[in-house]
Amino acid sequence: GSVWKPGGPQAIVDPEWALTKGLVPIRDVVQGPNSARLQDDAVRLDSDAKKIDLASGKTLEYDYCVLAVGAQNASPCDPPPECTSLAALRAHYGSVNLAIRRASRVVVVGGGAVGIEVAGKVREVARAGASITVVHSGQRPLDMSLPGAAPKPFAAFQERIMRLCAEANIELVLSARCTNL
Repeated sequence: GSVWKPGGPQAIVDPEWALTKGLVPIRDVVQGPNSARLQDDAVRLDSDAKKIDLASGKTLEYDYCVLAVGAQNASPCDPPPECTSLAALRAHYGSVNLAIRRASRVVVVGGGAVGIEVAGKVREVARAGASITVVHSGQRPLDMSLPGAAPKPFAAFQERIMRLCAEANIELVLSARCTNL
């Protein structure tokens, strides 16, 4: 399977959800009589001969080649690369969840959309009295999401996020950076 990245914040607070709804089976992504999934590294592309040499020694011929190299962004909710089985994912998300539930203080670095969501999800399962802090380099949460000054409706949304964080007892430390992590 493949981990559904937008579900990461939910996965760290609900490990069973991660395994039942947060995984996308590869067999459901690549379907059809003329489709196949092959995981390998491309080492050479010969566009004149319309062939791709793979690290495994195989060669693929093609009519059309689409280079979809993807983008891999780091998320605090991603499992480590060695988590390649359901048992490893269950153990990973379970240990993260247990650490969150036992913590007396949780600090989330980054007050963008994911950081704010993670803080809210952590508040849902954190023990009573746990301190949750979001440290964000911007002057307002989510302000790095838009270049330049935020339009008025977005500024109102940021105010609402700040109010909801205060109501949930989530401290926002703004215009600050974490160092020596």
